[in-house]
Amino acid sequence: MGKSAIVLAPGHGTRMKSRTHKVLHRVCGKPMIMHILDTLNRVGLDQIIVVVGQQREAVTETIAGRVDIAVQVEQLGTGDAVRAALPHLRDDADSVVVLYGDAPLIQPDTLCRLFETQ
Repeated sequence: MGKSAIVLAPGHGTRMKSRTHKVLHRVCGKPMIMHILDTLNRVGLDQIIVVVGQQREAVTETIAGRVDIAVQVEQLGTGDAVRAALPHLRDDADSVVVLYGDAPLIQPDTLCRLFETQ
């Protein structure tokens, strides 16, 4: 029984009015996406896939070696971003949680309960 996560980080975040990709904005000293990846690592998942798009080089450089990377070439919405991750998903994955890369406050206990309930 494989547990996996897909973290969506393809959009730039134009509403933030910044040249920095939204998931790379620092919260408590580190990029937002790193908070999420740290949380997912504490949950003990079998696989984490991050979907990148705009400014993919900067995002990939930040998360290199920690996760599998999927590329959403054209930003066509959330469903399309998840679809970009599917070819990278391990064959034994039977539970997958989808999270946004700019939501750093999710707690490990919340994710553990979600997997247990599912």
